[in-house]
Amino acid sequence: MPPLGFGFQTDGPLLGRANNPWDTNRTPGGSTGGGAAAVAAGLSPLETGSDFGGSIRIPAHFCGVYGLKPTEHRVSAAGDTPEPPGMGRRVRHMAVAGPLARSVEDLRLCLSRVEGADGRQWEVPPAPSRDTSQRPCTTPESWTDGFGGVPVSAEIRAALEGLAGQLAEMGCQVERRDPPGLDFAAVTPAFRAVAGFEASPLLPRRIEFLVRLQTRVTAGDAYVQGLNHRDALIARMEQFFVDWDAWLCPAATVSAFSHRKPGVPIEVDGQRVAYGAAGSHYTTIFTVTGNPVVTLPIAQSSEGLPIGAQLAGRRRGDMELLNLAARSPR
Repeated sequence: MPPLGFGFQTDGPLLGRANNPWDTNRTPGGSTGGGAAAVAAGLSPLETGSDFGGSIRIPAHFCGVYGLKPTEHRVSAAGDTPEPPGMGRRVRHMAVAGPLARSVEDLRLCLSRVEGADGRQWEVPPAPSRDTSQRPCTTPESWTDGFGGVPVSAEIRAALEGLAGQLAEMGCQVERRDPPGLDFAAVTPAFRAVAGFEASPLLPRRIEFLVRLQTRVTAGDAYVQGLNHRDALIARMEQFFVDWDAWLCPAATVSAFSHRKPGVPIEVDGQRVAYGAAGSHYTTIFTVTGNPVVTLPIAQSSEGLPIGAQLAGRRRGDMELLNLAARSPR
């Protein structure tokens, strides 16, 4: 993993660089890049990771495996990140822990073993009662091939449209739809304010840009304002999931890209996209709102690389979302 788990690639001073098993000249993603590569290569049946901006979902997409970002506070993340000496607990919002595996069934099994209260993070409630029912395919699902003005490769857009068509052929109620009234432009500022205040003491100077901070946020009123903006985004997303059981969308702008120095722009069909936006634009929104997300492999690119997608659902509906993911064609 990268130092302190912050990075879209996996390269650290202790164990060196992790490679993508589909093409060793490319990254497996980050921060759980080593775990995703191990699962994809058959070295391990199951790995766990943390997700504060896509650290489970991006590696799952790049390596062609399944990943689950649970609902915020569904799984205790106690012990995941050491606390700064003398500063106590800092990261209290948006960071989650979850599994990567080669099947939805293994994600479900792992979640059933790790969810619920553990006495160390008091905001984590007891595990909810199990939902083992298989929802009928007529439940409404929405999809999009992009939002917020950040481009997505044509191959990923085609794969998403193809999956939506397959679901419709199965009898599912599928429509192209985004959450109405959701201010996509407010997502990154809300993330910066909250993550900047809580996580900045953990970040070495050389990787501070990975949370895309333009200024160091230290004022308590800015932090509270960020939390308030986050509340508004959560409300919009929850209202959307009153009518829709899931939202299918890209996991990243491209498939696994070649190893490079962090910060070097990513090319999306000939268009240069900022490194941070290319890696995290499509994951940050669900980090901010705290919704559960299953990343599932849906296709392969013309270069033989995996293409994954995010399937998001309502907060606390993790098991129901996994049931929906299990029926998706591949």
